[in-house]
Amino acid sequence: MTDSKPQVRFATLGSIRSAQPEWDAYNVVRDGHRPMPSMYPATRRPNWWGSGTTPEDLSRLAKQSGIPVSWVTPGRVLSLLMNCEDHDARLAVLVAHQDSVRDLCGQVAAECTDEWLGDTPEIVTKVMAAWGDGHVQAAACLALLAVEELAYDVVLD
Repeated sequence: MTDSKPQVRFATLGSIRSAQPEWDAYNVVRDGHRPMPSMYPATRRPNWWGSGTTPEDLSRLAKQSGIPVSWVTPGRVLSLLMNCEDHDARLAVLVAHQDSVRDLCGQVAAECTDEWLGDTPEIVTKVMAAWGDGHVQAAACLALLAVEELAYDVVLD
């Protein structure tokens, strides 16, 4: 009698790390014609694709400058940010490209419709409207309110 159970293979941290150079070498802008490595979408936010950056670089950027790198900063802008000498230069890049950042924020926000988010999507709509009208400080205050309320709700559950 033969064993009919399929062989189960598990990925180890070592095997994942050894495959990482392949993930980091893939650039969707440069290599769009070749198939994306299977783990690439699982380890990279869509806005990172084509930025030529690694998760470690992006983590360092977020920690050092407080710049959000997941979901809302376009890959092209991330590339520019990674090449900046200092924080002031990074802020100048963000100001120069705020329209593309705002557009991506709006696209991502439109996908946030889960019931558990409560009224956060409504607040985000107001954030986007204030930002689009040039009321950056008001938008920032509303965004902080939305995040604080969301964090409070998550902690309570």
